[in-house]
Amino acid sequence: MANHLAMALVALDRLGANDDRLRKFAAFYQRRLRAKPEREAARSAKFAAELREQGREAFLRDAVSSRTAGLASEAFHGLIRTAYAVDSGDDTDLPDALTSWDLGYEEVGRFEEKRWATALDPFAALNRDDRFPKDLPGRSITGRIRKIIAIPAFDDYRFGITNLALRDLAKMAVLLFLATGDFTVLHLVTACHATRVLQPYLATDAVDHLCVAMLAAYASIGRPDFDPDLQPAAGLPDWPSLAARAITSNDEHDLKVVYSCQQEEAEYGWGLHHMAASARMGSGL
Repeated sequence: MANHLAMALVALDRLGANDDRLRKFAAFYQRRLRAKPEREAARSAKFAAELREQGREAFLRDAVSSRTAGLASEAFHGLIRTAYAVDSGDDTDLPDALTSWDLGYEEVGRFEEKRWATALDPFAALNRDDRFPKDLPGRSITGRIRKIIAIPAFDDYRFGITNLALRDLAKMAVLLFLATGDFTVLHLVTACHATRVLQPYLATDAVDHLCVAMLAAYASIGRPDFDPDLQPAAGLPDWPSLAARAITSNDEHDLKVVYSCQQEEAEYGWGLHHMAASARMGSGL
């Protein structure tokens, strides 16, 4: 259920890959896959039956909304995979995507009371908060986030933000990525894009849950410094050049982050996602 193939193929297609490249990538990636265990296959089949019975829109409204509080599950994988399934316009991967969301389902938890004025405020406060370690052991994104939310001090960051919109979190994610190139933060960039795709189906407090999860993820990588006033760079490769370079990569995360950055840049126009895609493809971030 950690399968990224369907997502990578959507990203390749949207970036302009031809059918031959799609087939070659599929052949390359399929070698690492294994058959679904019986429990996963049964749950996926149940979702497929519900999808047929309810129809796409009703099924998504029920299935996605009810999982909003766990949108960070398994390093945001279920959220992102479900968003790609929706974005593709093809329902084929929806049952498996939701199964992957369920199997690792966890909630970070949040408080209803609002403490912060803007999205920047809690990230800036966390950056200075020495109650959280600078170096957290563990290779798993999910495991490190779990360690952070178990620290009592993290309760100070579960509160709401008075003026919060998804665009604010999308900017925080890309600023953090430009500051670090970190693999965990890459997932924050793609999770913000995924949340935007799924927003019609997520519960109304989805952005609040996303914010708390992003704060936990930020703490899990050691609260690195970032520049909230970073300006876009000049002289970047154009999008067709970036897409062409990404298409040649066999790294599914290259494909996903470049596609997400392309879509986020088209939505927000800050130039920052263009920088992030260039950094990922140009300097190995």
